Order: sequence, then structure tokens, then C-alpha cells
Amino acid sequence: MKRRGYIISAVLLVIDLLCFAFGGVFIALAAIIYALGIGEHIARVKYRVIPCDPSLGVKHAKLDNCYQRVREKVAAEGHNLPNNIKVCLIPGDEMNAYCFGARSIGVTEGALNLDNRTVEAIIAHELGHLTNGDSVLNMVLIVNCLGIIAVLAFYQFALIACVYIIMVICCMMGLFRFSFASYFITSKISGLIRFVMEAAKTIVLQVSRLVISALGRRSEFMADRFAADMGYAFYLRRFLERFAPDTGASGQTFLSVLYDTHPSSALRIQQLNSIDEQRMLPWA
Repeated sequence: MKRRGYIISAVLLVIDLLCFAFGGVFIALAAIIYALGIGEHIARVKYRVIPCDPSLGVKHAKLDNCYQRVREKVAAEGHNLPNNIKVCLIPGDEMNAYCFGARSIGVTEGALNLDNRTVEAIIAHELGHLTNGDSVLNMVLIVNCLGIIAVLAFYQFALIACVYIIMVICCMMGLFRFSFASYFITSKISGLIRFVMEAAKTIVLQVSRLVISALGRRSEFMADRFAADMGYAFYLRRFLERFAPDTGASGQTFLSVLYDTHPSSALRIQQLNSIDEQRMLPWA
């Protein structure tokens, strides 16, 4: 589904607004600000990105040329890209690339040591993330997770405060006496509230991790398909085989399968092979 990330993000924001009585409007506002502004800026600062400028050297010129070629192919395939995409160079020898939000992608210096077609394949993959809104969705999910936990923490504090206030009022009215028994009852009730709320926050955190991981794995497949549709299946497959090999089945645990945000390279290569095979069929 095209622009899947933006669509799911919009649905989540609508749900937030419908939960107005429970602080949903504040979560929605925070998600919009973070996903469409602050989050992207923080990511660029974290990776110490340098805006691509061909006048700054050979690697900048190579990055710009590769990006322009990919953009031409994307336009030829009938896809629309924003005009103000910020292409950045990321210092470091690691061979990787990132999509920072709705308007930024970055490629590492190490990846720029590869041949032009492989660099283009990497850029096409990141543009797939950008057009699908995967980074935006990830930020919206994170803000929603933290927002729900913050709301639960607020209600935990408010309910415990109410218990103590009610007990003090009852004692002042003569319904109870200030004693060890009243303190014991109050502490037990507040402890129960604390236990329930902490359990709820843990559940929200773990469910959010599972959802983010599952959507992240799906987004990688979709970004690979986008790059393949631009004609880069061979180069992307070769990059995965040479520079992103799997550690082996023995290193996979049940939790890693659940929480990894990237599918195994073997599965991604299998999908790329399948795309190539479909295109070779006479009716494709």
C-alpha cells in the first residue's frame, strides 16, 4: 500500500483526538511536532550529518549525482517525490544509509566507497522509506507509546493522591482514627494502584515494541520492492549478500525474531529474487 506510513499515522492521530478526555489531544500534538519537525532534526544531529554539496569534494559530488539519477528513474516510473528532500552525507566508515523523516535521507561515507549503481540502489531503498512514510510512522508510534505511559503515570499519581486525601478527610470527620490501621489500609490500596498501573505501563511498552518491530520489518520489504521497481534489485541483492550477511540461525532467538526491526537478509534476498523471477515471466 503506497504511503502506508502516512495513512497509519493519520489514523493514529485521529484515535488520539477521539481520546480527548484522556489527554489524547496532547499526545497527537506532540506526535505531529516530533514526527514532522523536531524528530528529524534530532536524528540529523545524532548522526552529525553534512548537507550534500557537490562543491565540498568528490564524495559529495558522487552522492549528488547518484541521487539525481535515482530521482530521474523515480520520476520516469510515475512516482512523485517532494522537491525539498535534504540529501546528507554521514561521517563514518560504516556502510549504511538512513531515512530521517519526511524530508531527509543520509548515506555514510563508507557506503560511498561502493560503485555508483550500488549507491543508487541504497538511495532508492531509502527513498522507498521516505515515500511510504516509514520514519514518520515510527516517530508517531514512539510518541504515542511514551504519551500513553505518561498518561498512566499521571493517573497513578492522581489516584494515589485521592486515596490519601480521602483517608485524611475521613479521619478529620471522625469516621476513622489516625492510627497504624488507617495508614496500613491506605498504603495497601495505594500499593495496589501502583502495581496495576506499573503492569499497564509494562504491557503498553512491550506491545508497542512488538508493533514497531513488526511494522519495521514490513517497511524494509516495501522499501526493497520500491528499489527493485526502479531497476536496482540486482545491486541491492549484491549489497545484502556482501555487506549485510546473516549471523546464522543459531544466533536467532525467539525474542530477536519478535523484536528485530529488520528482517533477515536471506528473506530480503528471497523477495528480490522473487521480483526478478516475476518480471521474467512472459505475462509479467
